[in-house]
Amino acid sequence: MSQGAHDALFDGINNGTITDAEASAMFVSLAAPYDRPDGSVDTSNIIQQISTDKQMRAILANFTGNGDFMRRDQLQPGDMDEFVSKFPDPLYFESQAQEFIRGLGSSTGRDTEKQQQYEQSLNNFMRIVYGKRYEYYQQYRLLKAEAAEEFNRTTPHISQEYQQSKERLTTYASSAQMSKYEIAEQKVATGERNPSILQQLEYLRGHNDDSVVCDTERGVFGVFDGVGGTDNGERASNIAKWQTEHFAFSDNEDRVQEEIKQCLMEASALIDQDTARSGQTTATLARLVQRSDGSKRLHYGQVGDSRLYVLHEGRDAVQVTRDEGEGKYIDNALGVNGTSHVTQLGHVDLVSGDLVVLCTDGVTGDKGADLVSEQELTRWLRSSQPGKEADALISNGRKLDDRSAVVFKV
Repeated sequence: MSQGAHDALFDGINNGTITDAEASAMFVSLAAPYDRPDGSVDTSNIIQQISTDKQMRAILANFTGNGDFMRRDQLQPGDMDEFVSKFPDPLYFESQAQEFIRGLGSSTGRDTEKQQQYEQSLNNFMRIVYGKRYEYYQQYRLLKAEAAEEFNRTTPHISQEYQQSKERLTTYASSAQMSKYEIAEQKVATGERNPSILQQLEYLRGHNDDSVVCDTERGVFGVFDGVGGTDNGERASNIAKWQTEHFAFSDNEDRVQEEIKQCLMEASALIDQDTARSGQTTATLARLVQRSDGSKRLHYGQVGDSRLYVLHEGRDAVQVTRDEGEGKYIDNALGVNGTSHVTQLGHVDLVSGDLVVLCTDGVTGDKGADLVSEQELTRWLRSSQPGKEADALISNGRKLDDRSAVVFKV
């Protein structure tokens, strides 16, 4: 790619004038290795190269015929013709292929090893099939990442208030390198023990897709887990955090659940509109209100698989929310191109001494040995020192993931 084309593409991505759909059209306009001068397609040479690798054969088998990747040793001559007809664009195909690869890793129980094998084969597959289209797609991916980084260093489009806020300085500005973990630790060190807040970065990646809200003055608490399978999950969770912190909750208890839903849907819309192409995020949002009779009630809204628990005195923790998805996969999130929905809304009546827990799935796990039972969670909470309940959850969680928890005592 020439420097001029590189700069033009970067500028287009950065200012939002080039969309994924327009980039796809640009890729398809380039000649692929299977294109012939007369406009016909000849995939015979490509199928020969693909056949040398078991994983590449499985990828082709999964996206042709009846979609059975185990058919990799019975490929038909027309499979590659079918493939290039269905997937002329590397951008769309890779998004589908990544889902396939994640599913393979999950089914074998050896995620990292299996996924690495298929990731390498996928890159080779796309290079062989798409040729120049793949080269330009790789440039596009890199430039999107550069544009997002540049966007983070400059002015977020969300609002002038957000640009000026302290949260932006600690989260996005290149001059402020304090991590969320350090911020939480600083709060703990200064005696902010109720609520107990702690986050732990996933050490393999060195960044955190989780965000938390803990506004004791307004009684607003939330955890947001950026979806790891999407680009910029961290950014999506931070936008949801910002929206929650700046949402104008009223004092009218009759409208609390309606406002929680509105807050989450507005966060989803902001993520969809983000010119830096944010990813997706889960959301568990709660608001504690004192009723006219002096009793306390916790209203909540849920999207995805982060969780809300309540621990009444003398009883085990009870999961109040319901996971929207199964295992590693979720079927609802904020920022899903206008299709997000908030159907989990409810309330729990609380009494003095109750513990409330909001946490991401890094704490509770999602499959196999990672899963944490309500009894186990209860034991961790009961055995911890007062004000260090979140520390106990973070340190005992088993899933290799970001772990975030907000715990407060009524």
